[in-house]
Amino acid sequence: MSYMRRFNQIVFLLISDSLSTLRHEGIEVWWKKSSQYLVRTIFKQTPDYSYRLFLKKSRLNEQELAALAIDWEKNSGHQSAHFLISLIMPVFKPKRKWLLEMVSSIQDQVYPHWELIIVDDGSHDNDVKILLKQFAKEDRRIRIIFSEQNQGISGASNIGLHAASGSYIGFVDQDDIVAPEALDHVARVIKRYPDVDIIYSDEDRITNNGIRFNPFFKPAYSPCFLLQNMYFCHLTIYSKNILDKIGDLRSDFDGSQDFDLALRASEKADKILHIPRILYHWRYHHDSFSMQVHTRQTALEAGKQATKAALLRRGIKATVKRQQVGYHIQRIVETQPMVSIIIPTKDKPDLLSQLLDSMNVYQTYPNHELIIVNNGSRNPETMVLLEQLKSERNNVRIIQAPGDFNFSRLINSGAAAAEGELLLLLNNGIEIIHDQWLEPMIAHALEPDVGAVGCLLLFPNKTIQHAGVAIGIRGNAEHCFRGFPSTPTSNKLHTYALFFDREVSAVTATCLLMKKSIYFEVGGLDDVSFKVAFNDVDLCLKLRKHNYRIIHTVTTRLIHHESLSKGNELYTQELYNLKKAWSTDSYADPYFNPNLSRGDYHMNLSDTPWRMPKNGDLPASEHYLGQS
Repeated sequence: MSYMRRFNQIVFLLISDSLSTLRHEGIEVWWKKSSQYLVRTIFKQTPDYSYRLFLKKSRLNEQELAALAIDWEKNSGHQSAHFLISLIMPVFKPKRKWLLEMVSSIQDQVYPHWELIIVDDGSHDNDVKILLKQFAKEDRRIRIIFSEQNQGISGASNIGLHAASGSYIGFVDQDDIVAPEALDHVARVIKRYPDVDIIYSDEDRITNNGIRFNPFFKPAYSPCFLLQNMYFCHLTIYSKNILDKIGDLRSDFDGSQDFDLALRASEKADKILHIPRILYHWRYHHDSFSMQVHTRQTALEAGKQATKAALLRRGIKATVKRQQVGYHIQRIVETQPMVSIIIPTKDKPDLLSQLLDSMNVYQTYPNHELIIVNNGSRNPETMVLLEQLKSERNNVRIIQAPGDFNFSRLINSGAAAAEGELLLLLNNGIEIIHDQWLEPMIAHALEPDVGAVGCLLLFPNKTIQHAGVAIGIRGNAEHCFRGFPSTPTSNKLHTYALFFDREVSAVTATCLLMKKSIYFEVGGLDDVSFKVAFNDVDLCLKLRKHNYRIIHTVTTRLIHHESLSKGNELYTQELYNLKKAWSTDSYADPYFNPNLSRGDYHMNLSDTPWRMPKNGDLPASEHYLGQS
């Protein structure tokens, strides 16, 4: 039976993905991907095995590291060409072996202009004291500060912070490892973007035996994501200017003091940049902070308080709850703006009935109007249903829009007739499955810099159909996490985004909420170039061009009976229009890490890991710079 199940899995992949790959990428790429999948399936290759293959391609060899070091040596006489980076490391009763490995990893940096400030937080261990003094004796870039009293993680870090001489400052742990190219990459970014306030990188975990696993490939700066989860983590570097503005780390948040610092710093920062390369290895062992249950619980509670403090500073009323990973924020909607729900339809009365019935079953935001745009329905049952709706509800209007199916034109007609402050574009194939499904979207949409809000859409089998749209996948735009379980179970840390509301480049118009004023500000849906497909992607990219954020919320979860309301036609001309308008073949989506494959939507690792160019350029997109 197990062989048959595996065979069925293979057949399913070949049917669902192969035709699209052949069409968009050619037979050579199709064969490569199909053969790789067969090997993974038959031999049950694990994600860790895939990551080991990724590391072989990603790792810099000795010659490459030496070349980076030579570049800095050539510029050593030019003060403007380098920056002093201070690394602060509090230690408390460290294990000798791990401390040696951490300090050695910093001494192995190919970028030479750094200082390491080690603050012994009252260890009172003579062997530790001797070892620390030896570090400073052997390397003048290492300074040791002994604290007689245990100050805690924030107190010890602040001692180092006050002693730091660098114009850029980072914090590291006593038992971790920093990649040899880490500070080189940071320095190149600073040189390329001198006004940067915060820089953070990707990271992974490392065992006591030096085996690396669980890579965390992060998005560009996502303020909504950061508010719920300290995803900056390691390696994070702050400019001294931004730290001077926000003050010291706060002991009240010990255990999540870095989270509180990141939230406060991000509120004052003008530019936050992400280096999409793993520059830090977080040691995973039974004595580590993350493994100690009591200490971890204290840290999680401190993180919750950091989130609540940030919401208070920002004037956002909300409740905060701990969840499996990070925190769930339920924003409170104090006003009751009218929402115009625009539903295009043509016949298929069973679909429309299912949507409307589910809205009756589950509590729906009361201040709304229904605008049903009828695209020339002829089915007698449909006509009866529409007449019944008008007679039974005083908040329903039927807009007649005959002619060829043009989704953009239908929505634009509904928007022109709408009386609400907010517009909800809603497909007639949607089914509501929980109460208060609209309020979380409204709370986001009312924020002044939010352009559009989408939600988590599920297939009837409760796997994911839509969790945001990534630009550039297969040269066009694809739904993220398509086919994944709706509750994250993967050990791929980047899939933990499914726990959180977050910024994305686009959301589907199957369920999209936005202010009516903004809709018309950017010209609504393009009913000439994108009559049926990619109109939502085009709309969202226009919004981003106008500096609006696009939010995907996981709090609202709906079932989408996909493709029941229309066929599965291929919209070749519209794909061409998308590529022409937005260069999607080369688009670097800021929220889709470049170390993930652009060849499919399965979030697998890329065959070509990202590498830092000499000039410090981050992935080539004006949208990548993560402006706050």
